[in-house]
Amino acid sequence: MLIILAGLLPIESGPSLLYDSALYHTQLISWMAQQGLPPGLGLLHYRMGFSSSWLALPAIFDHGALTGRMDNTAGGFATLLLLTQLALALERIMRREASQVDRYSATAIPVLITCSILLVFLRSPSPNYGAAAALVVVSGLIIRGTSSAALLMSAGAIGIKITVAPAFAAVLGRKMFGAGRLATLALVLALPLSLPVANLRTTGCPAFPSTLLCSNVAASISPVAARAAAMDTINYGRNDGKDYAAPYWDLSWIGGWLIRGFNPYLLALALSSMLLVIFTRSWNRAATLAAINAVCCFVTAPDARFALPSIAIFAGCAGSVLLSRINPPIPRLSAVKWALLEGCAMLLLGAASDWLLTQRTSDPRSILTLWSDRLVMPDHAFRFDVTPRHEVQNGIEYLMPPADDRCGAMPIPCTPYPLAPTTFYCDSSAGIRGGLCRR
Repeated sequence: MLIILAGLLPIESGPSLLYDSALYHTQLISWMAQQGLPPGLGLLHYRMGFSSSWLALPAIFDHGALTGRMDNTAGGFATLLLLTQLALALERIMRREASQVDRYSATAIPVLITCSILLVFLRSPSPNYGAAAALVVVSGLIIRGTSSAALLMSAGAIGIKITVAPAFAAVLGRKMFGAGRLATLALVLALPLSLPVANLRTTGCPAFPSTLLCSNVAASISPVAARAAAMDTINYGRNDGKDYAAPYWDLSWIGGWLIRGFNPYLLALALSSMLLVIFTRSWNRAATLAAINAVCCFVTAPDARFALPSIAIFAGCAGSVLLSRINPPIPRLSAVKWALLEGCAMLLLGAASDWLLTQRTSDPRSILTLWSDRLVMPDHAFRFDVTPRHEVQNGIEYLMPPADDRCGAMPIPCTPYPLAPTTFYCDSSAGIRGGLCRR
């Protein structure tokens, strides 16, 4: 693990380049670290209602000298565990002692990490990466049948991203409902509660941005705003935000979606892997989980970010079939040597992503300078070189970025849009900690 960690450090210690991180991830981490989640926080901006236990993890450490330096911690730790599992799986495959789970891991994990680099997830606090990593591990656990570990991890994944909830059905089995498993089932019921409770507190909608079971109370966003937020999320996945007003049943987006960005390549990988599993009669619980998650994503928000676990799981299932039927010329290396190769690969991928994504200069030596700047735990967060505007609405003081829809690491409260004139402090004596209410 230490060898892999050495390769990961230069990547995970760099600033997040994901647009959504500056849009709301960093702000939510600051809120959780400094104020918790006040009631009606979604009234500041609806993206402040996208709560996740994944963002709460770096918020625990986001204090003092570590402020702004822990955003990538959860994702980096997940990647470390995945690469450790990959090294052990490759060693067993090389010794011809591999199980079906090892063959699955040897394909699913590289696909997950590679796609995460393409989608700029690997170095970010994005809950999408946490949910994808959790589901990839859960799928490996249920290949041979149901298990309590898979049940607990999938329940925890719902607390990271509520879109994975339907896939939870693939983990269930009759053996899990015996009297001896009451403690496990009680924990399974408790683990996902953090997300709906947080959503209910900040927006009034437990399944936000879905409008399901939304309450229309003072410390909640209005029903109209909730429906608009839901359609914004759906249409961003469909048409990349080019038409937020498109109705749900509009199908004109499909043609453009099929040729946009990485979509055609990722779709081809997922479909070819799925067909291989079907035609070889190798369908299992992991493939069922991937199919359920894919359908859910396509119906709610057809974005590659949300479908990433399905892509990796289908690829893992297909790879498991292929590796069981052929003897690939894999060099006979120990797990330590595989870890060393993985660490070197992560160093190279980090250098390539830095150069391709930042485009700072065409001189490769600049990458060494960029990395040397990170040796003393640099700031991960977006810090725009601008002076924010100070605004006041109904006694609420807040900041606004002057020419961007992202607050990045600006001090809270910050919102890219003016507060609605109907938004007030719920309790003026308590200030922002008392929450925001509609009047």
